[in-house]
Amino acid sequence: TFALEMKNEDETAQTIVDNITDKWQLKRIPFSEFSTIHNWYKMTEFVIVFKDRLVSKPAGTIYIDDIFFDAG
Repeated sequence: TFALEMKNEDETAQTIVDNITDKWQLKRIPFSEFSTIHNWYKMTEFVIVFKDRLVSKPAGTIYIDDIFFDAG
């Protein structure tokens, strides 16, 4: 389990990504998951956050590939 954060100059939103396994998976996270972001035109950060209290397995490797943003 980890968190994804999106930030712009004034707003921050976070969503949790869970059900991670040892197999490649496609994870689709709709922008609606970041409900506190209202201005998508001046985004400044996309952050992957590993928080101790969220992690179910504190050791290992996660491979992340082909991150892209799609308007639908």
